[in-house]
Amino acid sequence: MPELLELEITGKCQLACPSLCYAKAGPTVGHGSMTTDDWKRLISEAAYIGVKKVQFIGGEPTMHPD
Repeated sequence: MPELLELEITGKCQLACPSLCYAKAGPTVGHGSMTTDDWKRLISEAAYIGVKKVQFIGGEPTMHPD
């Protein structure tokens, strides 16, 4: 059973350092195709199967509009 779920909710980042970035994030990268409802459903399903921790990764997670 997984204990940790890492969610890359956006590729957007205020920094422009793609040669150093494992996620290939940057100022011109978008948020992907998942909606906020998709993310909420995924987190709810993860909790249901016993995931205890969620880590938001990406780009810069705080740049996601929701």
